Amino acid sequence: MKTFVILLISSGPLLAQSDSLQQPYRSEFAWAPIFGVSPETSFLLGANGKKLFKPRNAGSDVRTSFAQLTAFYTLRRQFVTVGEYNVFTKAERWNLVGSIRYTSFPFYYFGIGNQTRREDRERYDSKSFSFNHQFLYRLGGKWFVGAGYQYMNLFDFSQKDGGLLDSKRPPGWNGSVSSGFLFTLRHDNRNSILNAYRGWYLDLNYNPNRQALGSTFDYEKLRIDARKYWSLNPQNPYKNVIAAQIFSEFSAGNTPFTDLSLLGSSMIMRGYFTGRFRDNHFIATQAEYRRTINNWLGVVAWLGAGSVASELNQFSFSGLKPNAGAGIRFKIIPKENLNLRFDYGVGQGTSNFYIQLAEAF
Repeated sequence: MKTFVILLISSGPLLAQSDSLQQPYRSEFAWAPIFGVSPETSFLLGANGKKLFKPRNAGSDVRTSFAQLTAFYTLRRQFVTVGEYNVFTKAERWNLVGSIRYTSFPFYYFGIGNQTRREDRERYDSKSFSFNHQFLYRLGGKWFVGAGYQYMNLFDFSQKDGGLLDSKRPPGWNGSVSSGFLFTLRHDNRNSILNAYRGWYLDLNYNPNRQALGSTFDYEKLRIDARKYWSLNPQNPYKNVIAAQIFSEFSAGNTPFTDLSLLGSSMIMRGYFTGRFRDNHFIATQAEYRRTINNWLGVVAWLGAGSVASELNQFSFSGLKPNAGAGIRFKIIPKENLNLRFDYGVGQGTSNFYIQLAEAF
């Protein structure tokens, strides 16, 4: 488990325009130096920055957009850099979403399936470059439809001789390219994309990867992400909030092992190492209680469960992996209710600590 110490500084006004009274919207910037140490990385140093903004002359009906960049480097010459954005145009006619990532970093492989053993863990090294970009058009209300493109190249693989990867050789065991279009239908009436207290979010995303587009294998993925938010205090909506999510991912075809559904992350199934279990299909759910204590401090607690399976008929209640946890929130941009979160998650024989900007979902 990595341990990070993060210091966060938010800057003040950057000129932009907003709200229906034509008062200037003050764009905000928050950044966080990152320090860490672990057996896998040795000493780690990096930074995370997030810019919050609105388009010029945007009204109060336009939700805040963001762009963020994270990068860190270790003494073992490991490097990760990730850029992400979620941008609304004027009147939310368009929603532009995407990311770009480069990594040179070790990862762990436990095998494929819902019953892999911890003692079978083996390390593999690789480099990767990936990006995805989507253009979503608002049909009406808060319904969006759109398309985009996704590319991922994993190369310079190095794995243990005679280990699981070398002996089983699943698709992509020594590298692969995934290339395919993205098709999305989305309903999003949350009051905020950073920290919502009311509304629905439903995202249906279909991604066929084809050799004709440069992909090593022909396969396809379907992702369904549904979320709901309730405020228990109408007069003070952020005082007590219930948030719930159901997330599922399904793949078919010759899916490379690196693009199989992974159980465990800082977003859902917190407490499990990312990829502790992986397979064709993944279903998970979580419910979180969020309480604001004062203008700068809050706490959360959550329960969740999830599972992976090779075939849909293999899902069962007995195969569910539980998780639970609690966290502390420090509000660093009050007008946007943007939090720095410290979460500790516990799973079945595992636990992990997370420090992130913004809520898990």
